[in-house]
Amino acid sequence: MSHFDPLHPDYVVARLAERAGLTVDQAKAFLQAQAELVCECDHVGYPLAGLGRFRRSDTTEREMTIAFGERKGEKVVIPATQRLKFVVMPLAVEVAFGRAKMPNVFELDWSFPDNEPVTD
Repeated sequence: MSHFDPLHPDYVVARLAERAGLTVDQAKAFLQAQAELVCECDHVGYPLAGLGRFRRSDTTEREMTIAFGERKGEKVVIPATQRLKFVVMPLAVEVAFGRAKMPNVFELDWSFPDNEPVTD
């Protein structure tokens, strides 16, 4: 496997099951339940232990002027949107780049500055 090849979901499930002492079916059930919770809890942010959290990002409707091309100078309205973003914990970055070791994720401070949806 090259450094740039994406991990296949079956590989991830098998490794997770092996490391956690679960069966492959149990690992799949856990990941499915976690994905469902992420979608249900997007309005407050869903923490992913040791990595960060998912949170909803709302943008407001806005107007912009096209700067170039055939439509230069024309004003257009960009509609409001909602996105699901993942905010990475600084510690996870340090661990990923080898500058720190992964601690027990349940001993970490999981508090975030706010629990409000991000507005871009």
